[in-house]
Amino acid sequence: MAVGFILARYLRWSHDFFRLLSGFIVKVALPLYFFIKISSINPREIADSILFSITALLIIPLVLISAWLLFRSMKLSPEESRVGTVMSGFGNSAYFPLLLIEILPATLPLTAEAFGTRIPTLYVGAYILIQIPLLWSVGNLLLSGRGGRLRARGLISPPLIGIIAGVFTVVTGLQKVIIMEHLPFLAIYNAMDRLGQVTFPLILICLGAMIARIR
Repeated sequence: MAVGFILARYLRWSHDFFRLLSGFIVKVALPLYFFIKISSINPREIADSILFSITALLIIPLVLISAWLLFRSMKLSPEESRVGTVMSGFGNSAYFPLLLIEILPATLPLTAEAFGTRIPTLYVGAYILIQIPLLWSVGNLLLSGRGGRLRARGLISPPLIGIIAGVFTVVTGLQKVIIMEHLPFLAIYNAMDRLGQVTFPLILICLGAMIARIR
């Protein structure tokens, strides 16, 4: 974060640069991160991850209803109530855990030994499979009010594609083909892995830049 803070506050790197960097993270680095992590797990773990999708189906509506009742009781304007409800129900409830998944093993080695990073990433991905479609359907309608429309393009985002591709690779057994050394897929897979590894360093840089703009 310090790098992003210095670049934005003292070296005056433009907002457009960090906007493009954020776009690269969402459209390229994060989908590859999900794909690499999930496609390398044991197929038996896929069934266990379904519980997290079910949890998202239960928790998100419950939080939205609770937040709506809370903000209505505070006598806020309809617009403020809608924004507060959506932020409470969605926010960064999926992406901050990903950051912790990568940071905690670096500071607490026993955590890495006990849990690793692949399985927790799969569980977060299973949650996101439900969260993102709900965000761009229910969340968008709540923010827009009665005149809102369903944004079909937002239902399938790049991170979601990375998750689905990773699960597909595991379920269909393509894992075995990808890791064959005499085939070119392994070199491509390793290159994708390298790109995916820059996801969270770049996210921290962007967060540092955001903090630098707070006055």
